Amino acid sequence: MACGVNGASLDGPVTADMRGDAAPLFVSSTAGIVRRLVQSLGPALGDAEIAGDAFAFADVDLPGEVGWYRGAAEIAAADAATEIMAGAGAVLAGGRGGQLRLFDPIAEAPAQFDIPAAWIIALQPLPLPATLRPPPRAVAVAWRRNWFPLSDLAGSVAGADRAQLAGQASGPARAESAIVTARVAQQRDMRLPGLYWAEADALARAQRWRRWIEVGPRLYELATDRYLGAIECGDIGRVTYPAYGLEAGVLCVVVGWREALAGRRLSLTIATLPEG
Repeated sequence: MACGVNGASLDGPVTADMRGDAAPLFVSSTAGIVRRLVQSLGPALGDAEIAGDAFAFADVDLPGEVGWYRGAAEIAAADAATEIMAGAGAVLAGGRGGQLRLFDPIAEAPAQFDIPAAWIIALQPLPLPATLRPPPRAVAVAWRRNWFPLSDLAGSVAGADRAQLAGQASGPARAESAIVTARVAQQRDMRLPGLYWAEADALARAQRWRRWIEVGPRLYELATDRYLGAIECGDIGRVTYPAYGLEAGVLCVVVGWREALAGRRLSLTIATLPEG
């Protein structure tokens, strides 16, 4: 940014925090920005092509002011959305009827469905993603991203401001698990490129991921002949089964599904969630 004060020339770059698209109103949440992106740019989806209930829930479940910037360089809308979602570890998925859904794989909400053992045709455990094997001892989430790191800084710039202006982001906010540290030999961190403005929001997200990791997340695939044409990715339910540690029932989130209506079979991929 080039400007002058009282006709004088500046001796270096000037930076500014800015708010962008404000039509019809300014949005600052993860869900709000992703929805604005896919409706204003790229696919330019209409309201009927968006799962409004999923985005409304995500707006509450993924709190915190975030920001995203893109200059003149071209980027596909899908890549931009992926970049924004990665900041919190959230997911975009297609839903029934072709609607776009946004969901949090570690959401906190009451169960929307219940599948007892008598309704399960088959169930098997699945391996966790490689990024979670072994579980990370800490979750680190960046905050207050700096899109234009500077090296030409005046000597009068204070240390904290200097670090923020010269770095790509502040932080990260880090939530470490003493439980995982004690039981896992290979010590490593899970890092999220957070787009949060406030450190408190980045830390809250890191703590939620840490809690999910601490309780020992598990992944399963189950087949049932119930809830045909109903369950979506991101739905939260309770599953009970007389094996694999599911005897007392577990809270879970749906992260994938396949369905054969003619054969009356619904196959769900579920990930366990902490209780309470």
